[in-house]
Amino acid sequence: MRRLSVFFTAAALFLALANPSPGASRDLPTLVPIKQNGKWGFIDPAGKVAVPPQFKNAWDFSEGRAGVKIGDQCGFIDQTGKVVIQPQFDKVAEFSEGLAAGEIGGKWGFVDPNGKMVISPRFAKTGNFHEGRAWVKEGKTFSFIDNQGNLAFPLKSEIPANFVDGLVRIRLGGKYGYADKSGKLVLEPRFLEASQFTDGMGRLHIDLQTWGYADRTGKVAIELKADFAGQFAEGLASVEIGGKWGYIDKKGRVVITPQFDDVFPFSEGLAVVVKDEKRGFVDQSGKSAIPLKFGLANAFSEGLAPVGVGRKTGYIDKTGKFVWQAKD
Repeated sequence: MRRLSVFFTAAALFLALANPSPGASRDLPTLVPIKQNGKWGFIDPAGKVAVPPQFKNAWDFSEGRAGVKIGDQCGFIDQTGKVVIQPQFDKVAEFSEGLAAGEIGGKWGFVDPNGKMVISPRFAKTGNFHEGRAWVKEGKTFSFIDNQGNLAFPLKSEIPANFVDGLVRIRLGGKYGYADKSGKLVLEPRFLEASQFTDGMGRLHIDLQTWGYADRTGKVAIELKADFAGQFAEGLASVEIGGKWGYIDKKGRVVITPQFDDVFPFSEGLAVVVKDEKRGFVDQSGKSAIPLKFGLANAFSEGLAPVGVGRKTGYIDKTGKFVWQAKD
């Protein structure tokens, strides 16, 4: 399953925080999972404990529900901490478009926010719903189902992927391209690699030293020589040139000069950058927003970013101030 939580312990900080789903509930502030004394709970964006640590495991909220592990099985809670879907699954994934995948006895199905099993567990593996489709594994290939569980895609791809902007990346015969929801190829599989669409663009690996980006029509809109190219986020994409990292815009222009040892996608206007093994944050002009001082740092989400400096770990706000710190 997709793991989105931030693991805090006295010894270390493990980071895997992702952006919240577009359909996430806004009735209450988004809560963030924490781990203290071996139990999982949640804090609010101000760093206040909202759901006391009590679970064996917990995952991020999506659409007003968060997966939690109680004993040996998984269920879901709401943002008050109330169990709203009883533990019955071996594993769970996040809610997306009103459904969440759950595994029972080695097979995956889908449940609605009230706990009703909408699609019975019968798939070996599955992804979340995106634009009305979820990938499922059939034998050694992957196809797609609709929200009633019906197969809804004629091609059999060699990789799992999600629909974004009406397109999905596929691999046929070891080459990558894109198809639309009808299964029509909009960009023939001829590339060494292709990413899912992000921010309206799909990254392409054209040849050893050439990278590019496809737009929503399937047209190759950007080609550039680089050691590596990342995906677009908030209008910018990371590129590695001559062993250093910077960013380009959607016209392929370098807007932040390659100067960092590593960089990460922009989120909420800031990006994590690395230099001399220290992490900090820059804005979209390349100006330092939070100094390079952290040993660990991950992207901002809901105004908070998980970081670690020395033995101090927790969440900071966009001024760089700690709003919550992990305790032994």
